[in-house]
Formats: sequence, C-alpha cells, structure tokens
Amino acid sequence: MSSVDFWMSLWTLVWFASLGVFSVLSILVIWFGGSDLLALLGALRARHMAAEAAGSKED
Repeated sequence: MSSVDFWMSLWTLVWFASLGVFSVLSILVIWFGGSDLLALLGALRARHMAAEAAGSKED
C-alpha cells in the first residue's frame, strides 16, 4: 500500500464519517425543531384563547 493509497483511504473515511455525522445532526435538528415549533404554536394558541376570554369578559 503506497502513501497515496493510505491518504486516499483516510480522506475517504473522513469524508463518509463527516457525511454520517451531518446526516444525524440534520435529522436531530428537524425532529427537535419540529417539536419545539409545535410547542410554540400550542403556547401561542393558549395565549390567544386566554386573551380572547379576557376580552370578552370586558364587553
């Protein structure tokens, strides 16, 4: 095995390992970002309903 083959193999391994890490992190960001977005929308909906209830009591 020549030196060039060693470096090609090493950088190929680094390339695919980094692609794997990027893929896992992308999936985690999508998953947890989606759950955070749903929680945010739920909190906004609850706040909106509370504001409407408080507004209708004043009338």
